Amino acid sequence: MSTSPTAPGETFDVSFHVSRRIYERIGRVSNAWSQLERFIDIEIWYFSEIRDEVGACITAHLQSAERRLQCLVAIFRLRKVDDKLIKEFHKLVESISDMARQRNRIIHDPWINTQGKDHRWEITANRTLVMDIKDQTMSDLDTLIRKIAKITEDYHNIIQRIRATAPRLPGTSPPSWPVQSQ
Repeated sequence: MSTSPTAPGETFDVSFHVSRRIYERIGRVSNAWSQLERFIDIEIWYFSEIRDEVGACITAHLQSAERRLQCLVAIFRLRKVDDKLIKEFHKLVESISDMARQRNRIIHDPWINTQGKDHRWEITANRTLVMDIKDQTMSDLDTLIRKIAKITEDYHNIIQRIRATAPRLPGTSPPSWPVQSQ
């Protein structure tokens, strides 16, 4: 056990060793989210009409689901996907973004054990400081895992509809800057 501050002048006994059940759930959240991100990568490659290996070189540098989804929406617009489908997809993107924040807290906040109970130690400062020990039940984590699975299924469903209707990419344009021959 070590002693860590909670507020100026306060301390509490804490262990950074939490139950195996917590570690297992954190791993499942991480894996489910990684699968969703990989599915998004695959669609970026598909709708960009590039080889998977080339696409992987690009998407490997996109650091979040949100950036990947922004990229995918831009490609949909380039391909002139129906605006109604883009709006529907955008609603899903908003849901994924909200869920990403939940996932990030689970994955990136330290987990601690105080008085024999596991907690998540949240410290954020997005306009307002939050510095608190959060109770997080197994049920909460299981619910998040199910939500990620459901949103992944919803993602697949709308992608199939977009694939069925998306026009091919228009022909490539010549460069807009002067090309110098060597």
